Amino acid sequence: MRISFTPSAINKYKALSIPQRMDQVAAQIQKARSPEEAIQVSLQLGVIHGLEARAAQMYLITQTPALTSVKTVKVYKWLKESTAERMRRSNLILKEPLVEGNRVLAELDPDSAEVSRFAEKMPLSETEDMRHVFETMRPLVISNPEQKAHLRDRKPFILFPVMISPNTCAVFKLKFEKGTNFGRKLPDLKRLFSFLSNRLFQIESLFGRRTESYKLRIRKETLTGENLVGISILAGPVRKQVRSKELISIIERVNHAQQSGVDLLHLDVMDGLFNQGLQMVGPVTSQEDPHEHFMVLANFLNYLRPRTQLPIDVHLMVQDPISYIVELIKIGVDLITISAEKNAQASKPRKDLPHLLASLHKYDVHVGLALNPGTPLVRIMPFLGLVDVVTVMSVVPGASGQKFMPEVLSKIEELRAFARAAELDLGIQDDGGINLQNVKEVRSRGANIVTAASALYQKPNLSKIVKRLKES
Repeated sequence: MRISFTPSAINKYKALSIPQRMDQVAAQIQKARSPEEAIQVSLQLGVIHGLEARAAQMYLITQTPALTSVKTVKVYKWLKESTAERMRRSNLILKEPLVEGNRVLAELDPDSAEVSRFAEKMPLSETEDMRHVFETMRPLVISNPEQKAHLRDRKPFILFPVMISPNTCAVFKLKFEKGTNFGRKLPDLKRLFSFLSNRLFQIESLFGRRTESYKLRIRKETLTGENLVGISILAGPVRKQVRSKELISIIERVNHAQQSGVDLLHLDVMDGLFNQGLQMVGPVTSQEDPHEHFMVLANFLNYLRPRTQLPIDVHLMVQDPISYIVELIKIGVDLITISAEKNAQASKPRKDLPHLLASLHKYDVHVGLALNPGTPLVRIMPFLGLVDVVTVMSVVPGASGQKFMPEVLSKIEELRAFARAAELDLGIQDDGGINLQNVKEVRSRGANIVTAASALYQKPNLSKIVKRLKES
């Protein structure tokens, strides 16, 4: 792929606003046919010219218990002509894509001793910082490196993580001049690397694609491309026993919904901790003993699954999802949705979210991510390449019968626009307060799946209601 670095092309590029530059970068990234091309575009166009970094490096980190596998993959740097000439004589420069006055933008040999010397010493001066961004998957801004004794750099920099496979993370290090306004640049950087992250997941030649089991009751193409309606069942509150009459009533309700055209059974699983203090209704959970809670839930699912043909979407509103995932796979569910946050009131992703999502890719199951109403969309964008469906909560998770929160409509619209721009096959589900009065607006903003509870319970002419929920 050819990238134009002629003076006229660069001048036109610099005349654009930052959002316009990002649109061009996104278009170039989408044309990439290999991870190498995508990374090169993001570093050259998006970082060096779009955001005025003085240098850019990319490290590839493979997850190990000690986090020792760190490899320098790409290095771009603005050099003075005298420095560039010295490096040319030492064969350290691979390419010189651009010259501006007495400065040269050079791609340096990442395997050379001079470039990789930091990696030879324990292995980087930023080892702990690398560990932090890898574990949190959030950018780290170092605006005053001179105040940190362990750092050799004296120029401010950003470490920006991009997960590119379940066990591998790329960390971009962008160095700037002193006095750089990071607050102005960070949102654009997040958008840039979200595009890059999602593109890397799409490049089949290196990372491959997750195969889907014939046992799954719904295909990804259906989840991402068709208008669907789900019926929601709450698994709460604190109850030690489930009466057979309650189970029979649930089965009858689910089967009636299926006959009326409902496409999914959406099961909200709560541990009494994630949404503590909310009043819930439903047959299954125990707050006193998490193991007991799961045993009751497992019995419920084992009873339910053979009695319905609907695909089962399990939304884990629990503080320890990993203890549920393997058993849910054994029972057989079709979509496992993890709440991005640690609890119902939180507005930022939990620290272990990237590893939870990556763990689901070991199994033949669709992967979902749910977002609290107050969580900004930008905080989950780096993870969108890991999921099949994003559920935008339009109520506070946990209680049925709440009123729809219209402020989430813009979030749905922004998410759909991002998915289209990044060419992601992404299902968008709205969950909470859905009814015939608001569903048209929800779908027009980009949600192809809507999940309802109250709107589908004890309603005459349920088939007509379901049809209107689909067609709006």
